[in-house]
Amino acid sequence: MLAVTEEPMEAARRFDEETGWGVPIAVDGHARLRAAYGVRAYPTVVVVGRDGRVARRGEGVTAETLGSWVGELLGE
Repeated sequence: MLAVTEEPMEAARRFDEETGWGVPIAVDGHARLRAAYGVRAYPTVVVVGRDGRVARRGEGVTAETLGSWVGELLGE
């Protein structure tokens, strides 16, 4: 799992601490991933399945919802 942001790393770290997600963060300063995945609002969660296709997508997703999505995809 990877969080991607266009914001400075320090802002991303604060968001991570506030939400408790605890995932690695990458900065996409050129917005290439935003364009590739059609991100229109922040935060947007895109879960890519093992086949490389978008399996789930949502805006403002909670950690609980994300956990549920990942569990479903892993068959748990």
